[in-house]
Amino acid sequence: MKAYLIDPFDKTVTAVECAYETNSIDAIYALIDCQCFDCVVLNEEGDTVYIDDCGLFAEPKALFQLENYPQPLANKGLVLGINVEGEAQEPTMSLETLRDGVTFPGLG
Repeated sequence: MKAYLIDPFDKTVTAVECAYETNSIDAIYALIDCQCFDCVVLNEEGDTVYIDDCGLFAEPKALFQLENYPQPLANKGLVLGINVEGEAQEPTMSLETLRDGVTFPGLG
């Protein structure tokens, strides 16, 4: 299924194919290159960004900031939608809308 990958190392937001299957989150782990993730819900439609739960402690580290979210997030993020049953689906937002709402702050 279509997903969006936020890569703060390359400072890109791109469409990717996510081979997510019911009850298998391995595809999410592989795309964001982590072993434990957390989720940030982006909108009322259920679009959600999956992020490395230990990203702030990882080395190397890169940040991205989402519009209307109070703090930067560390390392890669994967945006998928969530349906009413709680299963992953393609995001409802467009790639352009997501790109417009993502910035890449430095670590200062």
